[in-house]
Amino acid sequence: MIAPTIVAGLLAWTGAVAQTGDWPRLPSPRHLDSFEVGQRIKLNGVPLKIKGYLSDRPVSELNGWYRRTLGGQWVENRVGHKTVIGQRQGEYFVSVEFEPVLSGLSGSTTKVVVSIMDLNRQTMRPGQADDGLGGWAARLPLSSRVLSHMTDSTPTHESLHLVATNGHSAAYNAQHFRREFRHMGFHEDAAAVAADAQRAPASSTTGAPHRLSFSGPGTDAVLVLGRETNGQSTVVLILNRSKR
Repeated sequence: MIAPTIVAGLLAWTGAVAQTGDWPRLPSPRHLDSFEVGQRIKLNGVPLKIKGYLSDRPVSELNGWYRRTLGGQWVENRVGHKTVIGQRQGEYFVSVEFEPVLSGLSGSTTKVVVSIMDLNRQTMRPGQADDGLGGWAARLPLSSRVLSHMTDSTPTHESLHLVATNGHSAAYNAQHFRREFRHMGFHEDAAAVAADAQRAPASSTTGAPHRLSFSGPGTDAVLVLGRETNGQSTVVLILNRSKR
């Protein structure tokens, strides 16, 4: 899946918002296999459509194919070993991510992820985005800063992936989220409670991240708490809720 940080970075390239229209239909070159990434995704409140496929062609050839086929001007960015190109199409912004991967059967293979962003929706600040799964951006500890807020909805499930930082200790963040989940009727996984009780007091403020798990009616949640070298704590919250 295209990384939230990459899509968030593309928001800076979008420019002014245009008028409403139909989602563009993008062609794709001949490929080996396709996969669905998300049907109704929102990143910081902005609707996205994301699809991907695998190709036996190299990154340079696929990059050139999209530039020639769609025409217009493109911006290009490198994120690690990935290449991301993007362009404005009316009230939408299209990005294509190329990632070389290894395949024992066919040699070199390229994973391609195509993302279409609806610019007609004003970009929200991450803390304002409504996830429909409990409003977790508003439930974070005070002084938290949301870095990424991504939701996805399919006919069978809804999901949330939220990343934030704050100046509180990991122990404080764990206590805060336990209270919030308990208030919403969730139960903490018993094994996670026992493991957390055995941790040394210092491990709640330094060292490797630790994980908490919660479950509620049709919903599973995972919380990963860490501590950065600059003293800031990191919070990663992942929720999945079944619609059945």
